[in-house]
Amino acid sequence: MPQGFTMTHLHASARVVCKSGFSAAGQPFYELSCQRDGSFSAVTASCQRPLFGVSGRVTDAQSASIKLAGVLITFKVDGYTVAEVTTDSWGLFAAQLPTGPVQVTAAKDGYIESTIDVDVTGTISPGGRADFVLSKVLASGEYRVVLTWAATSRDLDSHTIFGSPSTRTVYFGNKKVTDTVSGLTVTLDRDDTSGWGPETTTFEGVGACKQHCLLVFEVDNWTPYSADIGQSKAVITLYRGSGVEKVWHIPESAGAARIVTIFTVDATEGRVAVYDGEVKAPPSLTEGSSWVGGYESWSYSFDYDTWSKLASGRLLSGLKGNSLSALHKLSYGYYVEVAGSEGMTCQEDDWSGWFDGNEGWQECPVGSYLAGFYRRGNKWDSTVEAGQITRAWCCKPQENPAQWGSCHQVTLFEQAWTKYDCGRNAAGQLTAMVGMHLSEAGVPYNERLSALNKAKCCAFPQMDIITPSR
Repeated sequence: MPQGFTMTHLHASARVVCKSGFSAAGQPFYELSCQRDGSFSAVTASCQRPLFGVSGRVTDAQSASIKLAGVLITFKVDGYTVAEVTTDSWGLFAAQLPTGPVQVTAAKDGYIESTIDVDVTGTISPGGRADFVLSKVLASGEYRVVLTWAATSRDLDSHTIFGSPSTRTVYFGNKKVTDTVSGLTVTLDRDDTSGWGPETTTFEGVGACKQHCLLVFEVDNWTPYSADIGQSKAVITLYRGSGVEKVWHIPESAGAARIVTIFTVDATEGRVAVYDGEVKAPPSLTEGSSWVGGYESWSYSFDYDTWSKLASGRLLSGLKGNSLSALHKLSYGYYVEVAGSEGMTCQEDDWSGWFDGNEGWQECPVGSYLAGFYRRGNKWDSTVEAGQITRAWCCKPQENPAQWGSCHQVTLFEQAWTKYDCGRNAAGQLTAMVGMHLSEAGVPYNERLSALNKAKCCAFPQMDIITPSR
């Protein structure tokens, strides 16, 4: 009708046409006329969206067999509540809802409230996109990840990589792992293989970790023939405490990628944080993993005027001599290994002051760690002094700054066939040697190796997370 038009009982009936997606009692329009008393006919008619039956099931995030009764399900359209129902003893609910986008919220005491958006285009049955998985309120140190997706790709898988260093993977073939070094436990609680999900993973020990504390969460498209991961409409929800920490959506731009890295949790004590994608931990020290027990034999090289060096990526953490009688009796170099570095920076350092008769400390440049020695002379000459060490091989991860972490001293060569090791500092961090002390005073001629009487050992410095590696 024209703007400003006033309808009376003398006018013919007006046809009200419903806009697209609406109908009046199944018809695309309804008739409206003015009665003699000034009232409209057909005042009960109106344009409405068609209604469809929407049903779903609510289960516990950790077990599909736990059906949740008494869950309040609220349906909203454009911010207004259009229906409320409660799940039965089987966790089932049903409602009649209009077509279009509907916001659905599930709430139950002791569980974290969850909200999803459902596009109603027809009847929805349990086992479909209206299902809910609710996570219990989490204890301190716990996080939970829930992965859901559309009907295709048929099977998306949850992967968590963590440990010492990032060598452990929790997935459908290895559903629970506790890493003794980091103290972290990861459990794949639920594994779904037929579309929609959910898959649920729980992290424990977050915030109490001291080393190797990164947890990297990935989604793997196990059935790429079904559909690209970019078409999966995958949603990843991270829960903490009584709420949602963050939500991620795998975008269409992910295309045909097999694996998409979603986030990284830094579980370190005092600096827990969540990062998008994958980030890289700073370099760290790990205990030697060689089959010979974390040492290299220098019993031959120390007989000659040459270098005795550890293999690349190893730093000196201990020494042992098979006798104290001479320098060439220094037989074993123990080591810790550097993890998480793109490469080592090494240099020779002049320690000739000892050979020139200057006792005391010799150290690598600040931030570098011992990885080898050069000795003058050989076991057949007349000089047996420990001061024949004239150069040191000093190395550091290229990512590390020119500084050491916490340092302490250990004694050396009080007796033969004894391992003298840096060990861990008071904070439990592995340490490596950065310098040694020489004192010839009072040392018997037949125990010249014992002139090397102390070593300085340092941890790596505290460093922040490194920028994303990919």
